[in-house]
Amino acid sequence: MPDSGDAWAIRARDVRKVYRLYASRRDRVLDMLGLLGRARAGREVAALDGVSLEIARGEKVAVIGRNGAGKSTLLKLVSGVTQPTSGTLDVSGAVHALLQIGSGFHPDFTGRQNVYAYFAQLGITAAEAERRLAEVVDFAELAEYIDQPVATYSTGMAVRLMFSASTAIVPDLLLLDEVLGVGDAYFAQKSFERISALCARQGTTLLLVTHDLYSAARVCNRIVWLDRGRVLLDGDASFVVKAYEESIRHQEEARLRDEKQRRLRVLQGGDAPASTMLVEIRNADRGFLASTVYFSAIELRRDGRSVAVAPLATNAFDEREPSHLDRMASAWGEATTWRDRPARPFLNFESPFQKVAAAFALPFDPITDRRDISIQPCSCATTSGR
Repeated sequence: MPDSGDAWAIRARDVRKVYRLYASRRDRVLDMLGLLGRARAGREVAALDGVSLEIARGEKVAVIGRNGAGKSTLLKLVSGVTQPTSGTLDVSGAVHALLQIGSGFHPDFTGRQNVYAYFAQLGITAAEAERRLAEVVDFAELAEYIDQPVATYSTGMAVRLMFSASTAIVPDLLLLDEVLGVGDAYFAQKSFERISALCARQGTTLLLVTHDLYSAARVCNRIVWLDRGRVLLDGDASFVVKAYEESIRHQEEARLRDEKQRRLRVLQGGDAPASTMLVEIRNADRGFLASTVYFSAIELRRDGRSVAVAPLATNAFDEREPSHLDRMASAWGEATTWRDRPARPFLNFESPFQKVAAAFALPFDPITDRRDISIQPCSCATTSGR
């Protein structure tokens, strides 16, 4: 950790950014004039809510999170486009920001004119701009089109030009919002290499917002995960990637489980009482199994008696059957034979979903009849013999 204030490029302390949502434009104007009553003052929404960060000079930091998490708002605050509602935010050094595709470039101007105008905004002399232009055109590979209006460019061509111009001048702090993933794979690789070179050789600090988790991990050594305006996790890129993947997997499992229950209700017929139970079997530590587990039978028992049995044969996933295996978000393998008995494996490495599931048709309503039900793997074994 740096030990002096000069070693930090960005320092945020309990930063909040609150926006007020109005019912109409008229209400917004009236509020600006102080003429809107308190009852119609609008609803406040915190885009950022108590964010604290310290980013050292030369660090490459990615910000990830779902839509509405506050990622782009953070970049706008750092770039000075808007100011925090409360808290303190200190930014050191010259900031170059590419926050939106097309920002700062006029479609009716040629590529050359746009680059000159961009450099002029940065205070670069005409002679220096001329030299830098050659580098921009070469990196963007747009020599044949540089004197054509930007309006005639494809989206990919425009992105190449803007990215090349933004990184032609070595900034103290480079802000990129959803830019690296735009364009073809060839230029994306060039972009990765350029960013890495800027940060490694020139000491440029990078703050990158992206939905592409794996691109972020390639470019950055640190990832900040925002959720609903707060820092949910901040740490080493590989650690945060793993945690984010786990979160997405759990969300997807929950969605598929809800979808499965909905489909079961439809198959049972509209408003009929629920008489099907969806059962999931997981490893105790929710991690990968040490070896493959084979099931030859699974049943539900109550009061010592069998009430439902899951099929494990080749047609076990047929949802028209009262009891059946669940294929969605499940790690069931193909039907096979294990120790001379029909069986089906719980795959330990070939599925991102570390569970198996089955729907059991019950002769009673488990919602109104709440006596305990136990699941009994009538016969199961592992490849290690346990």
